[in-house]
Amino acid sequence: MTSTYGTAQDFAVGPAESRRYKRLDVLRVYGFNLILLPVNLSGSFASILQLLTGEKSAFKRTPKVRNRTIAATTYLLAPIALIALCAYTVVRDVQLRQWDDLVFAGLNLVLATYAMVAFVGVGNTVVDLVTQPRSSSFEEFTFFTVFQPTSTRR
Repeated sequence: MTSTYGTAQDFAVGPAESRRYKRLDVLRVYGFNLILLPVNLSGSFASILQLLTGEKSAFKRTPKVRNRTIAATTYLLAPIALIALCAYTVVRDVQLRQWDDLVFAGLNLVLATYAMVAFVGVGNTVVDLVTQPRSSSFEEFTFFTVFQPTSTRR
């Protein structure tokens, strides 16, 4: 309890080293974590699989395109689906007059949308979604490739 209180107090009052961050950075980090949920979950599943099977997961190089990394389709579609779900929830909460839920759904909608636009970019998302299925040099890392034995992977 004291460590959480201390962290909150440091952020609110702020020693010299924490003053370099803006107060709104908490919201940016929250939005960034929302769009990284599929990455975190696939890493967790891969770690659990490695624990259960005792096999190391295969290392794959990440292809670069013009000073940036190509995002797998799964990691682009999952945040878009989350944003769509939040938008649906906002509309539904307004219809049902569930104002408490509306606050959280609206916050998630705004912050996830901000994170996708600011950190990934609309143009990069469209380019990766359109060109990736045609690319033969990049094997998409999906949830299902994690659960294949190492010997069958390329």
